Amino acid sequence: MKKLSSLFISSAIIVSAAAQDNTTSALVVTLKNGTTIEYVLSDIDHLTFRSDISNDPFVNIAINITQITVNSIKATFTADNSDATFLFGLIEKAEFDKLGNDRAFLEYELGRLNSEVANDPWSNTLEEYLDFLLGWWDPADQVLNRDNLKADTDYYIYAYGINTKGEFTTGLFKQLVHTAGLIDIAFNLQASGITSTTATITARPDNDDTYYYLGFITKNEFDNEFNGNEEHVVNNALATVRMAASGGATLDQIPTIHKGNGLLQLTGLTPDMEYYMLAFGIDESINACSHLTKAEFKTTPVTVTDDCTFALATVSAEPMFINVNVKPTDESTRYFLTIKKTSDVAGLTATQVADNELAFNNGFNPPVDWTTDPRVFTGEQTLNSRKNLGVTTIVPSTEYTVYAFGVSAEGVRTTIVSTLNVTTPSPTESTMTLSIKDVTAGGETDPNDWFGNTIPYFTYGITPSVDNEYYYTGVVNKSDYDTFPDDKAFMADAIAKAGDLIMMNCYMGENNSSLSTPALFKTTTDYTGNTLVNGDTYYIFTFGYAGIATTPLFKYEVKADDGSTGGGWWPEW
Repeated sequence: MKKLSSLFISSAIIVSAAAQDNTTSALVVTLKNGTTIEYVLSDIDHLTFRSDISNDPFVNIAINITQITVNSIKATFTADNSDATFLFGLIEKAEFDKLGNDRAFLEYELGRLNSEVANDPWSNTLEEYLDFLLGWWDPADQVLNRDNLKADTDYYIYAYGINTKGEFTTGLFKQLVHTAGLIDIAFNLQASGITSTTATITARPDNDDTYYYLGFITKNEFDNEFNGNEEHVVNNALATVRMAASGGATLDQIPTIHKGNGLLQLTGLTPDMEYYMLAFGIDESINACSHLTKAEFKTTPVTVTDDCTFALATVSAEPMFINVNVKPTDESTRYFLTIKKTSDVAGLTATQVADNELAFNNGFNPPVDWTTDPRVFTGEQTLNSRKNLGVTTIVPSTEYTVYAFGVSAEGVRTTIVSTLNVTTPSPTESTMTLSIKDVTAGGETDPNDWFGNTIPYFTYGITPSVDNEYYYTGVVNKSDYDTFPDDKAFMADAIAKAGDLIMMNCYMGENNSSLSTPALFKTTTDYTGNTLVNGDTYYIFTFGYAGIATTPLFKYEVKADDGSTGGGWWPEW
């Protein structure tokens, strides 16, 4: 018998041998596009069907699904040849179907791999990239773990053999999977025992087998911070659960997670505030498995028990401080002050701002002890926003509102709220001078160094000529300082580098005398966050700050010296 040799790659074909009376026997090949090719059988030497995929040796890749949830899929892969290398992944079925067929998908994968090469700084060729992907091959490590998927959606898990030359060694293996849909759970949420600052919320779900999250949120936060988006609220709640789980807690050890009837005792709530109770099912992969259920409740208003009022007057307004005089009508009334940027509390009443502030403080664990807190006053007082009230967020050229109100030993407002509007002025140059003193250079063991090496540090003190203005301080390598054209440019860079955290390095008085126990400053890093280098020369610097640099730069030259003779132990490589 004669044979025909031909190459067929991806076109679908029909092969038939045609032999009719009074005709010559022939082989007819019908292609997918409908065209035919006819070969006379007597002319055929041999017939071979061949693919452009090398299957030598033939490899079968088994796909083993280990978990399917609402938005996650896990799977493992097993090849019957342990020496075979392969790649795997997941694609939405709808996206796969757009490509047409297995061959088109493999061509797409090859294109994707080539595009990844172009974006990989360590690989110049596809062969180098695949050598990286497949070079440390361990069949036991081939695990698919994908989350953030669409619920109730078809996906293909796929795998294909490939070698480091970019040659496919198998066809495409794929398995259709379907993510679970969200289930419906009736949580039957109820709030009881509601007071101005406390409530108890309970859930009695009709599904006792599913874990669920039970929590709450203010209606204002839901509507404004989350824009009423339930998915964002759920994701935010899931983030807190995942954080707890990352520390080793199991679902049944997390206070907000329940199974069966659940209860939460709420404290530190804001009076006269609308809240939503929240509940949704959660699976063991810590993803939502049910729709969100929410129900409203509202705390009761505060009952005013003290008729004291407060006369508030601005003693002085500086760019970053406010000094206010407070004169209560009852000298025995215990009262509290807070200061808010007026634009931040737009739309809130004075009582809501005051009650929110108390709720915030009551939310600490342990909560504020209102019987001893130094921010609670009696009698007439002149109070500084930083020294007395601990407010470090005052900035120049901004309108603020001061709130004064009575507070009980339990942290509940007892009076109506008195207010005062104050606008801080623009910053101006200051005559304050700053003296850097008591400078020492030393070294200490680096807690992050396995080999026990030391790192340099500086300790120093600062004496300002006045104690009612902020100054900023830090350390700069002399070689870095020398790159700036002048002190003004350097101070601008220091302010920019500090950004929103600049007040963490701003102080008042000698060695920050606003603290109860002032101590020398100590640093192991420069103002950019780099660790000090032993033997390098640095400037300890300081300057007045009020939104801008308000004084000239004051600096002190010192050399880093950790006292070592070459560091700790180094390994022999």
